[in-house]
Amino acid sequence: MRFSLKIFICIVAAVALSFAIGGYLLISSNFTAAKDREVNLAIEEHLSLQYMFESALATQELQGQAMTDDTVRTAAQGIAISLQQSGQGERAILVYNTGGKEIYPDAGKQAPDSTKLTSLHAGQVMSALSRHGKTYTLFVTGLLTYGSEKMYLSYSQDISEVFAQRDAQMHSFIFYQGVNILMSAVLAFVISWLLTRPVRRLTQTSRRIAAGDYERRADIHSSDEIGELAQSFNLMAASVEEKINALEQSARIKDDFIANFTHELKTPMTSIVGYADMLRSRQLDPATVFKAANYIYNEANRLESLSLKMLNLVVLELHDFTFVPIAADELVGYIVRAATPSFVQSDMTIKASAQEGWVQVEPDLMKTLLLNLMDNARKASSAGTAVELRGSRDGEQYTFIVTDHGRGIPQEELGKITEAFYMVDTSRSRAQNGAGLGLSIASKIATLHHTTLQFSSSIGIGTSVSISLPCFHVQEEYEDEE
Repeated sequence: MRFSLKIFICIVAAVALSFAIGGYLLISSNFTAAKDREVNLAIEEHLSLQYMFESALATQELQGQAMTDDTVRTAAQGIAISLQQSGQGERAILVYNTGGKEIYPDAGKQAPDSTKLTSLHAGQVMSALSRHGKTYTLFVTGLLTYGSEKMYLSYSQDISEVFAQRDAQMHSFIFYQGVNILMSAVLAFVISWLLTRPVRRLTQTSRRIAAGDYERRADIHSSDEIGELAQSFNLMAASVEEKINALEQSARIKDDFIANFTHELKTPMTSIVGYADMLRSRQLDPATVFKAANYIYNEANRLESLSLKMLNLVVLELHDFTFVPIAADELVGYIVRAATPSFVQSDMTIKASAQEGWVQVEPDLMKTLLLNLMDNARKASSAGTAVELRGSRDGEQYTFIVTDHGRGIPQEELGKITEAFYMVDTSRSRAQNGAGLGLSIASKIATLHHTTLQFSSSIGIGTSVSISLPCFHVQEEYEDEE
């Protein structure tokens, strides 16, 4: 069942039910009040008739008539005649003896509720309702004591008008209930259509996204729950688009990785096979043999370096590392000592400085990261220049920055330099035995430390690479242990 139909049915049912209950309670309340009013009037009328009846019996007694059933009937008949003459013919009286036998108007007839009559005491009255077809008669009966005689005086009154009014109100209510349901149905249809319109738009948008249009968003602007749902939907769609783009980029990177890796293997292997075949199949002079062997040696070293870096990438993906606190200045000092020989060979210098501070890292990985950054800075710089390695503390962060004054990297290339086998200057990198894996390894190490590499570069000015880590408070740790 569609949501709009559910809203439609619920609104119509709620309106119909509430209107029906309210109308029924209102009609019942009015009917009960009218009936109670008639009962109270009948009780008051019964008291008046009781006084009249006692007066009539007293008058007959003064005239010397003894108290008999005949004198009782005569007194009751006089009262009935008075009621008829006053235009109250729909009212009547009945008189019963203590045995429940009717004295007036039908002598000897047993009262229908004679067992209840005997339970009445002086001053009490009893009301009862009798129905014959559409005629409703109210009976009010009380115990009458006159001298030593006891009898029951019953007063009857036709209250059919009260029930007729109730039936008329009920018929009118049913008519208006039908009109109300019809109007509420039309209103409920409009409301359900308006309320579910954003949902239908969300459905259309989700289908477009499912069909591949990942840039599609729900154009719904409201401050209610539907608006919140639309915002959440758009956030989800943006996340899905980001994940899809990431998957596509990952697939592209993997394809490029395989292609680049194949190319990196093919070129040196072709040269190695060619020179080895030349050494195997010909008699060559010592200079040519040395040249061929040297080329094979250099290319084999490059392949060994490539395989080790590939192994590092695999290990970084699979291994669980233990992080320990280490002094930042000691780490910088180690990097300077380890990198100095290659810098001296390249006729370059290292400028290093480090503020005091501790960071929690995997020492070997962090050394590998910083050495890779230093090596990349060296390869990008010219002889006679300097590469700077600085460590600085800023609040709760400690940042390592490697800065060179080399060629720089174009802005459009900065987003790709951490991809495996990516090289800005391919010919220069290969001439320096580079494979384009150093920054890829460094980036993965940074990710393992829950941080990222930040690059800043200008053509002809140089490149700066930084990595920020949370400071480790050694003193506080020692105090906690004490």
